[in-house]
Amino acid sequence: MRYAHLLFRALCVYALTSRRGKKKMNWEATGAIGEIIGAAAVFVSLIYLASQIRISNRASRQAIEQHMLDNVRTWLGRISESDSLSAIWMRGSRNDPELKEEEWIRFGTLCHEVSLSWERIFLLEQEGSVSSSLGEREKHMRRIIIGSPGYRK
Repeated sequence: MRYAHLLFRALCVYALTSRRGKKKMNWEATGAIGEIIGAAAVFVSLIYLASQIRISNRASRQAIEQHMLDNVRTWLGRISESDSLSAIWMRGSRNDPELKEEEWIRFGTLCHEVSLSWERIFLLEQEGSVSSSLGEREKHMRRIIIGSPGYRK
């Protein structure tokens, strides 16, 4: 923009100065050149804006994916850090008939919680907010969990 302003200024000085043997540049020509420079500056600004929006969208998608992965990691961490919760998860996955009612509730809550995370990942994939690779990474774990007798119950 600064250079366009300097160029326009130089053209104005040229238009006002008469030189022997040369034609004067008229105001219409100066205005046309100014408009061309202004249009070029707007075009460059739009290209820059588009690139910034693309970068922002990419960063937003990465943040959403990271958040969804953190949710699944937190869920896995809760199970792996608690001996009792790990035992409930393993026995519930096998559909152990000796699980107490409150243990079935905890197991069901864990299943529901991970199902909601998967659903959110699926919906985000459908709207294009996250890449399809996020769902692909979770697919193996989904198959194992959904295939367990306790989850299907």
